[in-house]
Amino acid sequence: MALRSYFHLCRQGLAADRPANPSGDWHYFATDTLVLSIYDSGAAAWRDFPAIFTLPLSIANGGTGQTTAQSAFNALDPLTTKGDIIVHDGTNSVRVPVGSDGQTIVADSSDTEGVVWRTTIVRKTADQTTFSTTPVDVTDLTIPVAANRKYKFRVNLMYDNTIATEGPRFSINGPASPTSLRFVTRVDTSNTASRVDTFTAYDNAFSFSSGIVSIVEAVIEGVLENGANAGNLTARFWTETGNAGTDGTTVRSNSSMRVQEIP
Repeated sequence: MALRSYFHLCRQGLAADRPANPSGDWHYFATDTLVLSIYDSGAAAWRDFPAIFTLPLSIANGGTGQTTAQSAFNALDPLTTKGDIIVHDGTNSVRVPVGSDGQTIVADSSDTEGVVWRTTIVRKTADQTTFSTTPVDVTDLTIPVAANRKYKFRVNLMYDNTIATEGPRFSINGPASPTSLRFVTRVDTSNTASRVDTFTAYDNAFSFSSGIVSIVEAVIEGVLENGANAGNLTARFWTETGNAGTDGTTVRSNSSMRVQEIP
């Protein structure tokens, strides 16, 4: 009987049609504003129920607090910056901030979110000439490598010599004590010829006493099984004699280096 009496006293209609002074304790649901209210006969006043009964529902009440699909999605997602992504960390869906320009998203089970942004390719931004007879880093062509991981790498160097009798040298350097390292270096020695050799240690390169004054290519390609030391894998170059700073080797801009982790 009490339940039937409750519904008997409940009314609905437009908010503007809600009676000002009904007789007894009424419930009224406004179909246009979606507000449920109760008339308190003791106070002779209408009282709206809490916001849980009004739309749009707040996040605290199970809604989004928004009225459009896009704004509702924006209210729920954790992203804050252009390029951010959402991943699952095993417990929650969380934000992974966008990486730097040119980086690649990589799966990594040891990371808290399971994925990381990593630098996998770099480009040389300006020409660089050396007269050094010992290895020097090729500016810009450096990529971090983690400990106890395996990588394949490829370096493409566009180069030329000051004079044809100056021999160039090309190699790589990286973290100390790698578990395994093997790479092949191919150097164009003229417009129609090249030389290829295989190496198993950093800063190893073949020697030859002639180069080329027109721009050609040197390629270093191989596999690194890194040991316990994290660090940088870096392309390096030097020249045969230098001749007091007059006969050198130039690595040209837009040369590149790519490093990719492998299983």
